[in-house]
Amino acid sequence: MVIDLTARRVSPRGIVIALNRLEFAILVALSESPGEPLTSRHLQSILWGMSQASGRSALGVHVSNLPRKLGDDPVLRRYVRTVRGLGYCLGG
Repeated sequence: MVIDLTARRVSPRGIVIALNRLEFAILVALSESPGEPLTSRHLQSILWGMSQASGRSALGVHVSNLPRKLGDDPVLRRYVRTVRGLGYCLGG
């Protein structure tokens, strides 16, 4: 997967896909440490700052859109994975 920060584009499998601003920000944050889980709280602070009452559920919605948009296999996730009880990671 290629993430072009300047053009704000993502190309899994060589095809440019459309992500909204928050989905792109989540993907960029996760890509900074592939395989290393980021906590939900950390991602919330990146997206909305330290306090956001609806941040956790909103984060879940945006993260759940990513695998579908990236064309990831629903069973064998290659891109965005949930790390139970902690948060999310890219690959690994």
